[in-house]
Amino acid sequence: MTTAQAPSVLYPTQQRKQTRGILLAAAAVAAAAALLELLYPPSSAKTLTTAADYTFTAMLIPFVLAALAAITRLHQLHNRTDGRLGTAGFWLACAGFAGFLPCAIASLVTGESQALSPLYILSILASLAGLAAFAVAVFRARLLPRWAGPVLPIAWLLGGPVTAGLRGTTFILAITFIAIAITLPAAPGPQEQQSR
Repeated sequence: MTTAQAPSVLYPTQQRKQTRGILLAAAAVAAAAALLELLYPPSSAKTLTTAADYTFTAMLIPFVLAALAAITRLHQLHNRTDGRLGTAGFWLACAGFAGFLPCAIASLVTGESQALSPLYILSILASLAGLAAFAVAVFRARLLPRWAGPVLPIAWLLGGPVTAGLRGTTFILAITFIAIAITLPAAPGPQEQQSR
């Protein structure tokens, strides 16, 4: 392969396994959040009153950390082929994800479901804007299936904190992570590796 050619879309086996594992773990966390929400729906009160309310609020922490791990791994997988737009989008999405953590902690401590609501709204906007920029970069880089980039912000919009309280919507994010994990390009075979 000459340096003038586009980067290969075939990943080493170890890198592919790690990426697949992180995406599947993030999918498991999103599915668990959806199941908890379906089986033990939180109340719609402004204060946390039931165990389901506290559980639902606490679940935001691993949910956001899992999404953060997945987007971090996808960014690392691109190894700078996603360009400045991908890097900027990644960091903006990370800032948005991180903003949800103090919101969840404040809600658990104060018992108010909308504690730090301005920060929650800013986190939604930052994470969506960051994922949208990252999606464009992923689409341009062509290392993942072309649909994978645009589907990330859509899945986050429909299955993330924006739709919190709509029962089972986090399954959308779980399915997205599973689909990306399954469709990661295969590792090169022995004959392909020898020809490089």
